[in-house]
Amino acid sequence: MPPAPYFNAMQLISPSIATRRLDALRACAENPRGLRAGAYPGTLPVLEVAGLVARRSSGPSGRNWHWVLTDAGRAALAANGYTPDPDVAPRFRDAPSR
Repeated sequence: MPPAPYFNAMQLISPSIATRRLDALRACAENPRGLRAGAYPGTLPVLEVAGLVARRSSGPSGRNWHWVLTDAGRAALAANGYTPDPDVAPRFRDAPSR
């Protein structure tokens, strides 16, 4: 049986799919505590298979989880010209409101 073909998550299937994948990676980069489980439901599982994002469990029971960016995901973003803005502080869900 021949080996499975290499899967490249950033391969241009169509411009809209590639843009959606980059948007999902950028969203993960801008939310260091992780994206909610239901964010980008058709995109993030594909990026997980490619190793660009991972699931991280949270809470005492571990039943809740969030999407977080991996080092490979950061490298993919850097290869596509994304650099985080150091002047913008990351927003946290539990940050005090003004």
